[in-house]
Amino acid sequence: MHYYEGTVIKKKNILFKGTDKIDFRMGGHPILLPIPFDHDDEYIYYLTLSSQVERYPHDKERYALVKKVRGSGLDTNSIVDLKYVYKCPKTNNVPKGCLGPEALQEVVTKFLNYIGVVKDSDCNELLALIP
Repeated sequence: MHYYEGTVIKKKNILFKGTDKIDFRMGGHPILLPIPFDHDDEYIYYLTLSSQVERYPHDKERYALVKKVRGSGLDTNSIVDLKYVYKCPKTNNVPKGCLGPEALQEVVTKFLNYIGVVKDSDCNELLALIP
């Protein structure tokens, strides 16, 4: 499956970095793909989304605020956690939607400028793929 940059999908059983807790939601957890992935890509890299926008005012550098707009795939206004990058094998998840180009550019720019990002192997691999 091909995913466009800014695609929002739901991912099941995420092991959250920082807490080592697994998200067991039946429908999965919303994630954002910051770059495109093609049919032959083995892995995807993603950032997690959350509807807990009340966290944003307390840590504006760590989170990017994204608004629910038609076609975005978001159920509500959300925050993107910029601190951790995740990597997983690519599967054929049906996209919920896609962030618009301006919203995606804001998220990617904020991610690239965020000094608190955990630069583990997943993050370094994603950074190497961002033009």
